[in-house]
Amino acid sequence: MNRHRLFWGTMVILLGVMLLLNTFGILKVNAWSIFWPILLVIIGIWFLVGPIFFNKKIESQHLSVPLGNASALEVKVKHGAGRLNISPSPFGSPDALAGDFVGGVDQTSEMNGQKMTVNLKTPGDLFWGFTPFSGFEGFTWDMTINRDTPVSLVIQSGADEAHLNLREMKVTDLKIETGASSTRVILPASAGLTHGSIQTGAASLHLQVPEGVAGRFSIKHGMAGINVNSSRFIKNGDAYETPGFLSSPNRVDLVIETGVGSVDIF
Repeated sequence: MNRHRLFWGTMVILLGVMLLLNTFGILKVNAWSIFWPILLVIIGIWFLVGPIFFNKKIESQHLSVPLGNASALEVKVKHGAGRLNISPSPFGSPDALAGDFVGGVDQTSEMNGQKMTVNLKTPGDLFWGFTPFSGFEGFTWDMTINRDTPVSLVIQSGADEAHLNLREMKVTDLKIETGASSTRVILPASAGLTHGSIQTGAASLHLQVPEGVAGRFSIKHGMAGINVNSSRFIKNGDAYETPGFLSSPNRVDLVIETGVGSVDIF
């Protein structure tokens, strides 16, 4: 049986039984008030005993998506737990993207005019995008994206370690949403204007801005520690900006929202 269906089917049945007992007065407390603590306990038990009952062999999958006649790319990555490494493709590569994906990957792509959209996500039968079974420590995805084609890059991840080397790529739009993670990004050096947003939870975020690239970073944070190179980026309210930002041929404009953790920009 599909583990995802088994787990959530059990949760729905449990909630239904609790609400029914509540309705008949057998359960004297509010069912909703105790359901979520019970859910967390069951998730913990599921993680501990899952390897005993479900033994899944984890394999590596190679993937390459030809660029064809596309002149623009949109790459959407949904990555669960593990490690995510993104770097530019070799010079003259005919691929939109390529790589090796430990744990597997579900991929779809479509063309809209001259723009190709590629969607990558963890296999659909895995629990919450990852599995702790069989000693599996998460998905390790090593991928390259075409360095010569303008790209909009969207990354959604959970508890992962991400290294994004975008220096030699033409990333014009960048959106990152991540939870409890460590994310290191080398921003584009010659993409013209790169704009977008980064949202993190309990995470560490390190942004490296190449020399000669201007930056503007608007930062909204809770209890995060903010460390910005003040010799390059001047603080103005909640933003840090390179003098002469608007006149720079290569510049990065990002809105950063973070909860607990750290943000380093240098």
